[in-house]
Amino acid sequence: MNCPKCGKEMEKGNITLPNNVTWYPGDKKIGFVKDQKWVAGRWNLFGKQAESYHCKEDKVIVFSY
Repeated sequence: MNCPKCGKEMEKGNITLPNNVTWYPGDKKIGFVKDQKWVAGRWNLFGKQAESYHCKEDKVIVFSY
């Protein structure tokens, strides 16, 4: 996979997803956000792993959940 910033090849690896990782639209989460997406399962004691790609130059990590 190529870096979305610089276009160079990224290093393949894994990222550990701890509990309650969410994405939400906008700049700042205030209270419950109807459109938030759960990236890591809720109340997961051991976390999950997801395949990821890392660009050392741009400090970017790309992963799918």
